[in-house]
Amino acid sequence: MHYFCDIRQEKLDILVIRFHTIKSKLLFYFAIFLVITFTIIAANFWFDQKKEKIEQIALQLQSINLNTQIINRLESEFFKDEIINSQFYITGNSKYLKQRDSLLIRVQKSLKSLEHNRETASFNINSKIDSIVSHYHEYEQVFAQLISLIKYRGFKDYGLEGYMREAIHQVEDSGRVHLPNYHKLTVLMIRRHEKDFILRKQPFYIDSLNKEVNKLRGYVKASVWPTKVQYRLNGDLQLYQELFFALAHVEAIIGYNNDQGIRKDLKVLAENIKVKLDHLNQVILVSSKALESQITITLFLIMTACLVLIVILGYTISRMLSRPIRRLSHSIGEVIQSNFARNSQLLKLETKDEIGMLSKDFAYMLETVHFTMDEIRQKSAKIEEKQTLLMDSLRYAKQIQQAILPEPYEFEEVFQNYFIIFKAQQVVSGDFYWLHQRGNKTFIAVVDCTGHGVPGAFMSMIGNTLLHEIVNEKNLEEPALILEVLHLEIRIALRQEQKKNDDGMDIGICLIEELPEKANYRQVTFAGARRPLLYSTVQTHSHYFSNSTSDISVESLSYQSHHLLTSSSKNKVPIEEVVEGKLFTIKGTKRSIGGLHRYEDRPFTNQVVQLPKGTILYLTSDGYTDQHNIKREKFGRHRLNELIGAVSHLTLLQQKTALLNELDRHMKEEVPQRDDITIVGVQI
Repeated sequence: MHYFCDIRQEKLDILVIRFHTIKSKLLFYFAIFLVITFTIIAANFWFDQKKEKIEQIALQLQSINLNTQIINRLESEFFKDEIINSQFYITGNSKYLKQRDSLLIRVQKSLKSLEHNRETASFNINSKIDSIVSHYHEYEQVFAQLISLIKYRGFKDYGLEGYMREAIHQVEDSGRVHLPNYHKLTVLMIRRHEKDFILRKQPFYIDSLNKEVNKLRGYVKASVWPTKVQYRLNGDLQLYQELFFALAHVEAIIGYNNDQGIRKDLKVLAENIKVKLDHLNQVILVSSKALESQITITLFLIMTACLVLIVILGYTISRMLSRPIRRLSHSIGEVIQSNFARNSQLLKLETKDEIGMLSKDFAYMLETVHFTMDEIRQKSAKIEEKQTLLMDSLRYAKQIQQAILPEPYEFEEVFQNYFIIFKAQQVVSGDFYWLHQRGNKTFIAVVDCTGHGVPGAFMSMIGNTLLHEIVNEKNLEEPALILEVLHLEIRIALRQEQKKNDDGMDIGICLIEELPEKANYRQVTFAGARRPLLYSTVQTHSHYFSNSTSDISVESLSYQSHHLLTSSSKNKVPIEEVVEGKLFTIKGTKRSIGGLHRYEDRPFTNQVVQLPKGTILYLTSDGYTDQHNIKREKFGRHRLNELIGAVSHLTLLQQKTALLNELDRHMKEEVPQRDDITIVGVQI
């Protein structure tokens, strides 16, 4: 016995422990919430169904009223058009009557549907609907009797009117021969009374016509001979008289107007039907509103009860589940605000559910975080130390690179004016500019080495050293030859044949010489490896361009095309006279220095131009043109050329400021610098 009690107690403890878990509590409350939700949904569905059925009842009533109005209109159109339509008396069919019969069937079906509708069972309208249906049947019988009489009466050549007209026509045919003119007028008077009766429906025309017919019959008996003609004419008059009396009798049964005969009966029945339909409409409308109001109140009570239960359920969940979570969250927030300080402690909840377990896990995690943060601080200190050493090395490398670049005073000794834009993408640059003077000859170059940062800086050191060696030690002066030798030296220095190394550089180099015979001119010899020379004249002059090879391209970049003029001057091609501020470009050879290229057999060429003093030369790397904006759009070579052309009339310091400002606007301080940027402008 004690054994079974222990088993029961153990099972009960397991159930209690399971119910202590958040999962079990949430499932329990969720089940309650589902019940409430389904109750609300069911109540809304029930309300919508009831409302839809009430709306269907209203639509049926509208349909009955509308069809009844259409039936009355069709009957009016029938009496207006069809009873004087010969085709109706021939076929016995009418489109108005067909439509009317179809609508009448619909009305009767709608009334039966209302009678058997569950929603209207409580309206107590069955007796009213039965009365309306009974009136419709009676109305239909009277209307059918009326149609039968109209067909029997006829029109023109059909029915009684047709027979009557045939009889009077025979009288007229006989009267032309056997009646004197006086009695021919009597026949006309008879026809006049006939037409007046048919049109006006006045009974006194019957007596007038009867008097004229008897008068004519008396004359026929007394004066018409022979006897055979007398007998036939008298018989025709008697037949006409009898047919007219029959026609008048039918008209009287039908009714001379809406207040007489069958027409009156139809009018009374139609008014009764209308009154009963109006009363039925009113009863159903009032009952429908009362039912809808009752349903709305019921739905409101259900919704209110459900909302109260939801509020109670929410408050219970908040008390039992939300409060410990909120306390734990507040404790975690304090730990975070203290930046996981060693003295920060996490709240420990002594509960048996998942929140208590979570509290213990967070406490263990906090201890782990403290231990990890200590390790991170130690490693961070080591990284900062290495970063400091690395940045010191880079800054020292920058000082070394700056040391090999020409000093400002070197430019000032050679040129009237100049500017230099030199922006490294990182601390050190893969671009460099180079200047050397030997007697009356000045060499200037801008070099864009492969890569940027430390790799590019190593290449720039190699390039700078080789340029000095080629010009100073080997005494080479032609720019094209300097580039060819530089190409070979780079390949040898980097062992590109053996290691398949493809690093190199793009360069534009100029040799500027004085002309003894032209003191106001300078001769500029340019050679480029994928880099152009830009120049702008500051005064109106004609200058000459000469080329050691035929591969030359000179174009104007000031919004107009610039073309070369033919001339007979030996090895001289005069350029069109240009106004101050225009910009020209001399393209370099499509071949780089160093590396393995498919244009290896394409030689570098010297391109010589004689320019007046004051001309500004521009040498650039591709960093400025390749810089993109936030839309990933490059600044572009054409845009840079237009910009330089637009500002070339300014002082060189102002030009430098304009170029830097435009670059800042393009980047909008949001886009990182993509490559090293170098632009050198000098005024010869």
